[in-house]
Amino acid sequence: MNYWDILLAEKLKKDPPLPPIPDNAYLLEEATGDVITLTDAAALPMPTATSTLAPIQDLHGYSSPWVGGAGKNLFDEIYANISDTLIYRAIAVTNGTYTMSTSVPYNANGATLFLLAGNVSSGASTSVNGVDIYTTRTVTTTDGYVTVAYRTVSNGAINPANYQTQLEQGTQATSYEPYSNICPISGYDSASYNRCGVNVWDEEWELGTFDANGNEVSASDRIRSKNNIKCYPEQTMFFNSPNYGYLYFYDSYNNFISSLTKAPNTTFTSPNNAVYMRFRLDPAYGTTYNHDISINYPSTITTYQPYQGQAITLTFDNTIYSGVIDWCNGVVTVDKASKTFTEVQNKNTAVIANDVYVVDTITDGAAPTSTTIAGDFITNEFKATSLFETTNNAIYGAFMNSTKILQIGMPNSTTTSVNTYLASNPLQIVYQLATPTTITLTTTQLKTLAGYNTIYTDVGNITLEYWRKEVRA
Repeated sequence: MNYWDILLAEKLKKDPPLPPIPDNAYLLEEATGDVITLTDAAALPMPTATSTLAPIQDLHGYSSPWVGGAGKNLFDEIYANISDTLIYRAIAVTNGTYTMSTSVPYNANGATLFLLAGNVSSGASTSVNGVDIYTTRTVTTTDGYVTVAYRTVSNGAINPANYQTQLEQGTQATSYEPYSNICPISGYDSASYNRCGVNVWDEEWELGTFDANGNEVSASDRIRSKNNIKCYPEQTMFFNSPNYGYLYFYDSYNNFISSLTKAPNTTFTSPNNAVYMRFRLDPAYGTTYNHDISINYPSTITTYQPYQGQAITLTFDNTIYSGVIDWCNGVVTVDKASKTFTEVQNKNTAVIANDVYVVDTITDGAAPTSTTIAGDFITNEFKATSLFETTNNAIYGAFMNSTKILQIGMPNSTTTSVNTYLASNPLQIVYQLATPTTITLTTTQLKTLAGYNTIYTDVGNITLEYWRKEVRA
């Protein structure tokens, strides 16, 4: 044996060659997202798959209103004690930029409305333009308030109460909407899980077509996809079809975005806000589906692929507002609850501020996270605050000091007027439970396909573990 053979033999003793990879050698991987695409999965059951449920609140287009919610128009157009003398009224808002517009006509004797940044009691002058039909006023606040100064002109000849005025977030005045401090909160009556392979279309079809605005239209000479097809924004896919197709894209609210006309067997890219799509075929295709069409992802696969789907729907006995779904075990952990109130219990005369009313004691609520209440719950109306206010409807005292008493304040009110208001505008809160509850539903084994998988839910998120074949360099 020569020197080099001896040296190699010694090295192999220290670093023996890796054994062949057995057929059952897999690595456990994790993936998370609204839509998950796997390219290297093994055909094995998934160990875990969970989704988080969160309350759904209609924010009227805003991304971050104050905790109690607010409609588009933040000004309730109440002009208490109005006269020809200016009155300053502070309105609680989140820090940011706000614009006021109105239909009050211009008057040479003076303006009737002014908008100022901050909580102030003076400063409305000619240097702060009066808001009229021709002029809007925009201010930026950093202390959580803007102030509306108002008055009549010419002994009440012009009164802003007789016109429409709007205060809104942003720098632009938009079309008027009446004041509404209701931001409805909804939950989930069911939840669904979907997994497919390369073909993301479920191959369910029906006779019919679509109009130019993406609406369904009856037709007996062509076919269309029956259900929504999940897609990514700006996702490139392959339209495998023997005939021309017409693709229609929709956002997360099923609002129509745009359409495309595609030649047979071509790629396409969805719009940047597309979440769903549907399609119809040219009449030349006929009125019966021949199992020769697929919407392929990835787009590099350009032949017909049969749909390989697994769908699960969990139906809840009661609406769930917040929690975690364990898809593999069919268990939902609920961590928040909702209550709705149409009346108050009594007026809280022990509170220094006037017009504060006890609504309820939340016996199953979690202990407070701090001395403030803003982070402990969300509500469909009013502002949540730890400070008593005298000019805004607000919620106080909920979950404070472990008493968990829900109170509301409505300036210049009585128990009767508060109950009359709540009868027409029920107060809803969604709050943290002291002890989460669990609901056990149907258990279904979730399994990935070998290779490509597209996985999503209708609740907007999923985190999962899956197995992939181990590859060694």
